[in-house]
Amino acid sequence: MRRVRTLVALAAGVVLLVPGQASAAPTVTITGVTVDGSTGSVTGTAAFEAITAAQSVVGEESTNTAGAAGGSAAGDAAGLDLQDASIEPLPNGSGLRFTWIVSQMPDEVPPEGVRYNWSFNIGTTLYQLEAKRTNLASVSTLEDPIGHAQHFASNQNAFRLRGACVANYMGSPANGCYHLAYLPGSFDIAGKKISIDMPFETRDSIGRLVAPDFKPGAILVDNGGTNTAGMVVAASFQAAVSNTISSQYINGISPYYIGPQIALGVANAGTAPQAVTYSSPGTLNGGTFNGTVTGLTTAKNTVYARACNGIECSYTSFKAL
Repeated sequence: MRRVRTLVALAAGVVLLVPGQASAAPTVTITGVTVDGSTGSVTGTAAFEAITAAQSVVGEESTNTAGAAGGSAAGDAAGLDLQDASIEPLPNGSGLRFTWIVSQMPDEVPPEGVRYNWSFNIGTTLYQLEAKRTNLASVSTLEDPIGHAQHFASNQNAFRLRGACVANYMGSPANGCYHLAYLPGSFDIAGKKISIDMPFETRDSIGRLVAPDFKPGAILVDNGGTNTAGMVVAASFQAAVSNTISSQYINGISPYYIGPQIALGVANAGTAPQAVTYSSPGTLNGGTFNGTVTGLTTAKNTVYARACNGIECSYTSFKAL
């Protein structure tokens, strides 16, 4: 599995580089901390390279698992042999493209036989993306049979955003998420890819805001498969519902930071920067940033800064007391 590259710049100027993705990590430096009691006013510089290509979110800690059906020759031929998962900004900067990558893709994915799911959290809110050729014979059709029929009649594939995920979907004993909105997407047969484009602050067919927190500044994190049948990124056979036996799935995917972000925290000197709690946002202004931290003490005397964009994060520290 791929390892997410992390650049760590320590106060003493030592740089630790963990090998991984080819795209450049941000650079970040704290230039000063003005202390007033337990509060610190922080200033610094940061630079972020534009993301121009898809980034894999399958990191070193990810696990790629195939159930009995998902790991079979029939499953591979149907498009279930999941190889990778990536995210990239849309060309116009209006959202993100989520892509499943498989080893084989039939010319026509079985209409109601195979589906692709991707779940993630923003804060405590869970969202799930779903890609299918059609969606007429699944349990979710019962939510809005007329709407699903109309979508099918318009000759469109079923690329959907789902949410409000629960352990007993539609009164059944199965995990499931409710329909929020249809999204643009594609089945790329030659490229062996399935993609869904999700715009920022996604709205449904009548203009209601259904994903208000999906916007620059958000962090997409692995939901651990909670309320999504134990799977995060999945390719599945479907007979009304899907499960780990009928799927190939990847859990433990890397966080994805939407847009350049600075976050600040305090800890003891020498603390591993990845272990620091970054509870104070920084404000970017071109190539500089500022922010405020609290909780400085004679023990927790060091300010840490985290700069992230996409899957790449860099860290720096500054001893304030």
